[in-house]
Amino acid sequence: METENGSGGAMGGTVWYGLGAVAVVLVLAGAWAYLGGAPGGPAAAGNAGTQMSLKDLLTEGGSQKCAFSSVTDDSESSGTVYVADGQMRGDFTSAAGGQSVMSHLLVTDNTSYVWTDNYPQGMMMSFDAMTAGQEGGQSAVDPNALADYSCEPWAADAGIFVLPDGVDFLDIESLMGADVDTVE
Repeated sequence: METENGSGGAMGGTVWYGLGAVAVVLVLAGAWAYLGGAPGGPAAAGNAGTQMSLKDLLTEGGSQKCAFSSVTDDSESSGTVYVADGQMRGDFTSAAGGQSVMSHLLVTDNTSYVWTDNYPQGMMMSFDAMTAGQEGGQSAVDPNALADYSCEPWAADAGIFVLPDGVDFLDIESLMGADVDTVE
């Protein structure tokens, strides 16, 4: 894994790749927004179609594998989220306008990483900053948004929570000069 804080000679290319990654996150946010609904508590493993948020999945504890899918007039989204030991991995397929994108989310040590199969660059920011950004309207993914997840127990595999080789991660908070206060 390589990280880049937005300084240096490759700034122009970095910004374009960063904008591409943001576009993917917006597609994912649309799926989560569509799936959101009435408040519901965390699901017991094995329940189908239970309303919960990404933050609920992460803080619930235990090892779970959860699936979701969504179809709207304009797009289709589906994915699988794996959770174990305070870590989360999501693999998502989104299709809109005849284009299909495979994207990924990894949350480990309170840092969120997002990347796609189509770009050699992803983005990273603290998971808490994603939540704080919602209050200011600056974050594309709301970790508190509710969605219908179908979860089952999962024998955790630590290898799934490893960042991919060959992807450079742009630190969005550093790029934007964000000074985000987080509470742990």
